Amino acid sequence: PEAGEWNKDSDCCAIDMQAACDTNYRYVKSDEVCGFSGRCREYRYSCVRCEPGEACDSNYDVAYEDGEDLRGSHCEGSHWTACYFILPLYIFFLGYTLWQVKRLSKDGKMAEARDLWETSSNA
Repeated sequence: PEAGEWNKDSDCCAIDMQAACDTNYRYVKSDEVCGFSGRCREYRYSCVRCEPGEACDSNYDVAYEDGEDLRGSHCEGSHWTACYFILPLYIFFLGYTLWQVKRLSKDGKMAEARDLWETSSNA
């Protein structure tokens, strides 16, 4: 869907929440990953014409149901995503600073060790 309206998918590649077939066509999802929408996998799918009288699951009723809007969903990244990058850097620099302070203290350079610790803790 685009802007809440269903549209034709030219490559038949979408996440389940955004894939559907027209009336009288059955939705068939494959296991082939064909792309990504944010953090969600998109799968190749096809629409197979239903036989008369056959139960026909189009995945969504495109005439009456709106497609899922992915804005704000689990497929999009969030501001917390940055934490996965920043937190390891913070831990690395903290560990490096502690190592430096320990090394300076061991060498008897207490004033330099204190300055380094105070400088790093104020940053």
